[in-house]
Amino acid sequence: MAKKETTGLHSCGTKPSGSPYFRKTADVIFSSKHGSWLKTLLTLAVVLAVVLILYFLLQASELAFAVWDRLQAAPEWLLWSYLGIVLTLLIGAGWLIWRIRTPRPDKGGDRKETQEQEHGPNRPPDEALIEEKIEENIQAGADVHAAKEELEELRTRREAGEVHVTMFGDVSAGKSTLIAALLPGAEVETGPVGGTTRMMHRHSLTTPGGDTLILTDLPGLNEARSGDDERADEVAARVRAAREEAVRAHAVVYVCEGDLTRDQLGDLEVLTGLAKPLVLAANKSDRYTDGDMETVRERLKERLATLPGSGPDAQVVAVSGGGEREVFILTPEGEERREIRPIPPKVEALAQALQRIVDRDPALLDALRDGAVFALASSKLDEALIQRRRDKGNALIDDYAHKAVLGAMAAVTPGLDLIVQGVLGAALVRALCKLHGVSVRTLEIEQLLKKTDMRAGKAIPLVLAVVGNVLKAFPGAGTVAGGVLHAVCYGLIFETLGRAVARTLEERGNLEVNPVLRRFEEKLSDRIEARSKYYIRMALDAAMKRPGKESAREGTSTKEERHVKDGGRKVSGGVP
Repeated sequence: MAKKETTGLHSCGTKPSGSPYFRKTADVIFSSKHGSWLKTLLTLAVVLAVVLILYFLLQASELAFAVWDRLQAAPEWLLWSYLGIVLTLLIGAGWLIWRIRTPRPDKGGDRKETQEQEHGPNRPPDEALIEEKIEENIQAGADVHAAKEELEELRTRREAGEVHVTMFGDVSAGKSTLIAALLPGAEVETGPVGGTTRMMHRHSLTTPGGDTLILTDLPGLNEARSGDDERADEVAARVRAAREEAVRAHAVVYVCEGDLTRDQLGDLEVLTGLAKPLVLAANKSDRYTDGDMETVRERLKERLATLPGSGPDAQVVAVSGGGEREVFILTPEGEERREIRPIPPKVEALAQALQRIVDRDPALLDALRDGAVFALASSKLDEALIQRRRDKGNALIDDYAHKAVLGAMAAVTPGLDLIVQGVLGAALVRALCKLHGVSVRTLEIEQLLKKTDMRAGKAIPLVLAVVGNVLKAFPGAGTVAGGVLHAVCYGLIFETLGRAVARTLEERGNLEVNPVLRRFEEKLSDRIEARSKYYIRMALDAAMKRPGKESAREGTSTKEERHVKDGGRKVSGGVP
């Protein structure tokens, strides 16, 4: 049997220590033919180092003792002054070293991170935190009306002491019919046309246990997916209001028929994410046999259990709002007779499920409701702050694009406009970063502007062609056509760059070059004709103010003005 070779410490079964690479290197060096004189050299170096350290230590000690002896003989005030100076120098040196070694937080992203560390990034919002955010929004000039309304509504419901339950579901799922069955004699809008319930309706229900429930009938959620483009905004706003009402409630009843569609699963996922009691009511159970209905319930339980946030308190009940059924009866004479027979409602299971919700810990119900409302108010404050930042960003972009146009028109020295535009471009990027609380270095801005200039150079021929064609609609502009073309291009470039930077900062929280460049290329030619008209008018107005250029606008009518919609805002642009 061949002998197994082993090397190093592993052959002894001893655990190796230190870096294997350096151990191997040291073994090679010291085992070579030069190992003897290398060992001698290293030994002498160690001895010399020890001698030098001892020498400097003795010299320092001697100097320290000599100074101390002199200080002992000196006046007391001199002794304490000297010690104070030494202590101050040591503290200053230590503070300076700490400042050098510790990264400095910037005014943007690091400040946000610090605030998150103080408040906790995952800390659930409470009333105190909402009040703090309201003050921050007020200082930033953002709207706080919606958040204050949420807090006021929450206080009103707390004082009333009622349990609020929202009825969710698609159009014609039977929500209103179920409420009518639970509350005989209640005035509820029902009808054969889908979507009869257009507004939220509240109904008071007293449970067998004597508790008061407020049932809120909400519009059908699938109205927003109906494809009605003319009413899309209206319907979407109504669906959003319905979902917000679910946030304000203590519990939610979701009404469905049979199995769940993909859209219904999406709606339920939003509701289970609220972490509050949920009842899934399988309506129109009269269409099924008892065995089939039980199969449907088990299937719904399985689907519900797969949703994130679905807890053990979620209930699935079979219900029926009742109604009428047409039947045909064969008489003894052999004739067929049609009869309309009433279908009694079956809502006992739903009533029992609601009673179980009420019977649970009232303080816990209120806490779950309050937490959801605080989260809703916090999100509204965040949205308002984002919108405020967008508005200020748009104003900055418009201002710098205006300056770019005027700078190009006012340039009198070759190359001067390039210098001016470079300064303005850097200032625009820096101002947008400051607005979004993002720290940025001058080198990063220069790299972005350089790459933007390269991308813009490829698109300039197309931009010039479009702008030149639009300029033909302005009589009398021929005398300054070259300057106007130049200025309009700068205006378009600045506007596009500003919007690309602002959007990237909003989405990513920092200035990333590649996303900015992609957006810049995509949006530079977007609606270019309408935007060009606005900047042409601006450039012509600037040309009128230049000495000797009064004839530039001769023959140009200024009576007809129309609004050119640009990016959601309207600006005055003249087209004769």
